[in-house]
Amino acid sequence: MTSDSLVIIQARLGSSRLPKKMVQPVGNALLIERVLEASLRSNSTHVIVTIPFSDKGSILANTITNFISTNDRRAYISYGLENDLIDRFSNALLLYFDSVGSVSL
Repeated sequence: MTSDSLVIIQARLGSSRLPKKMVQPVGNALLIERVLEASLRSNSTHVIVTIPFSDKGSILANTITNFISTNDRRAYISYGLENDLIDRFSNALLLYFDSVGSVSL
């Protein structure tokens, strides 16, 4: 029996301490790419990156979309409200449940 597992990565461009940190280079890749690579190497069956609607169409969203399309179909992108972490995580969970069907807890 296999069990599904989920990683939710909260990423956004707005940060008071280090703006746009997720698209900063770390070695030869962006930080978000490093995080996605590490998450996909784990035993998780699904990875969802949740970002605010305000970052849709940004370099962050484009980087995530390009990474997913060229590397792994177990990863998804989800959107939510900028100042509402619960909304972003709720949307990510809805996307997860849509992708795996019914889940028994």
